[in-house]
Amino acid sequence: MKKLTQDVKLYAKLLLSVGRQGRGIQQRRPLTPIECALFIKRLMVEENEDLVQIAERLDLGKPKDGSSIY
Repeated sequence: MKKLTQDVKLYAKLLLSVGRQGRGIQQRRPLTPIECALFIKRLMVEENEDLVQIAERLDLGKPKDGSSIY
């Protein structure tokens, strides 16, 4: 089985389904929340990274500029 980061189409679907990339009226999330969780866990194991590193990689969490998320 290929690593998740080497499977470009699958990794792109994950990126489009989480974080700011997956928000908006026009944006459709290609993966369900359960699929996202499974792929995030897989990414953590394959890349030997913790949740903080994965969150940064996927651009999750509070905005860096400190502005309101609303």
